[in-house]
Amino acid sequence: MEKSLLFKVIEAVEQHYAERRASAPAQGALSQSSCLHHLVRWFLPNGGTLLLVAALVLTANAWARPLLSPASAPGPSATTVNYQGRLADHSGNPLNGTYGMTFALYDAATAGTLVWGPESHAAVPVSQGLFSVGLGSQTSGGIPTSVWNSDRYLEATVGGETLSPRELIRSVPIAGMALTVPDGAIGSRQMSPTFFQAAVSSDIQLPPGASGQVVLELPVTFPVAATYLIFVTCITRHDTDGMRIENYIRDESGNLIGWFFNSHPASGIGGTVTGATTVAHNFSAGAHTIRLAVENDSGATSGYVRNGTRIIAIPFAQVP
Repeated sequence: MEKSLLFKVIEAVEQHYAERRASAPAQGALSQSSCLHHLVRWFLPNGGTLLLVAALVLTANAWARPLLSPASAPGPSATTVNYQGRLADHSGNPLNGTYGMTFALYDAATAGTLVWGPESHAAVPVSQGLFSVGLGSQTSGGIPTSVWNSDRYLEATVGGETLSPRELIRSVPIAGMALTVPDGAIGSRQMSPTFFQAAVSSDIQLPPGASGQVVLELPVTFPVAATYLIFVTCITRHDTDGMRIENYIRDESGNLIGWFFNSHPASGIGGTVTGATTVAHNFSAGAHTIRLAVENDSGATSGYVRNGTRIIAIPFAQVP
């Protein structure tokens, strides 16, 4: 059985030390130069150290390879499609060399409309007739994803000669784009969900001891049964120090969905505070009304619900 590299290193180290012990002078027979000799040996590595360093250098790739994870490996481009082909002469013999190639995508096998390209590749290496190019790699931004909304036909031109017939490329390549998301591909338009909102447009005064006065309603028609995030922010002002305003979120049947309060340590304009809460609630498909009811603490002179108070409903997850 062939010995491993590490086993050979250990054998070499043991042999080195055995030779040193066999050639060592009798104790007490050191000459005047022995001190200098030991000093030099102290600075210089021994043979075993050198062999060990060499073994680590030679096997560096083997040690490092397990540390590479799929997460650190580069992923496929989301805007290019790898295309491989075979070139042959009129007699069917495979070609070799470097060729200029141009590629374009059409929506039909003949004639039709150009949907992408032409894209030129100045020098494509061909070996035994085989070549590989990245369609979209020579175009700024690559191939737009909208190109793949149907089957396409690839037309290739090699050395100024257009090859026929065009090659059918199914819309499957677009599935590869799900593996990665190119920089800048997700903007505000892609991230904006359908949401519903209502806001108080002007201050609403609350009389002393107002009990559950509805100050804002959000009528919504949810297209599907889903869990919706109900975000409510209430801006209030109190004319009495130490008072608070209680905020109730209810559905069209009066059922309590959520609750929070605004605490007012000061009065007047300086006592303006903002309270907010977010509630996840399941709604059936159809029309609903979300209400914000506000209660002014008893004994308070007056309070106000201010402009900017709002209710926002955002779809979160569809109910199975």
